[in-house]
Amino acid sequence: MIAGIDEAGRGPVIGPMVIGLVLAKNDQLKRLRKLGVDDSKKLSIRKRTMLSQIIMENVEYYDTLVINPLEIDNYVFNENLTLTTLMEHGLKKIIHPVKSKITFLQIDKMGGKDFADRFKDDIKGKIICEEKGDAKYTSIGAASILAKVVRDRIIENIKKDVKKSDPNLPGLGSGYPSDPETKKFLREYYMKYNQFSDYVRKSWSTISNLTDILSQSNLDDF
Repeated sequence: MIAGIDEAGRGPVIGPMVIGLVLAKNDQLKRLRKLGVDDSKKLSIRKRTMLSQIIMENVEYYDTLVINPLEIDNYVFNENLTLTTLMEHGLKKIIHPVKSKITFLQIDKMGGKDFADRFKDDIKGKIICEEKGDAKYTSIGAASILAKVVRDRIIENIKKDVKKSDPNLPGLGSGYPSDPETKKFLREYYMKYNQFSDYVRKSWSTISNLTDILSQSNLDDF
């Protein structure tokens, strides 16, 4: 039994991080590969959504874990822990119900060289943790699709709620800190409400930089 794990939304300043898990037999994974399962980033939204349903119908077990911005902030601010530690805790939580069934755990790289070693006490079988694993292993690709579809739905709901509550605000953009549209949204939201909503990760440096700049009344720097 092969388990694949991947995440979606590790880097954005807006929205949750979602971990996906797929547990399948080798022949099931071969079938999924033939049906087009691949790295979720290579697929259109429509293709991902279609494949997510196929994945759920053709594996032994699947699950997703949503880690919201408030929980992320709590780890960084209050617990003084790193995002890698949060990922470790999330992965252990999602594999717990099926860990005795896993003979091969495949994880997309989420930490340093020793990240795979953190699961030796949980999984008795072989464990690999490789960069760009979602493109190399069907199990990881399938997990990445499930995670991305769940996160995309959450982001769409956030966009709808923002538009409904204040139609004059600009769009959220991609939610990534480097996106000018996202930066514009955060700036205008904070200028208007003097705070950020719960879907914003306040522990991200993007937010601390913005509040520092606003306190200096020099918005052109952000």
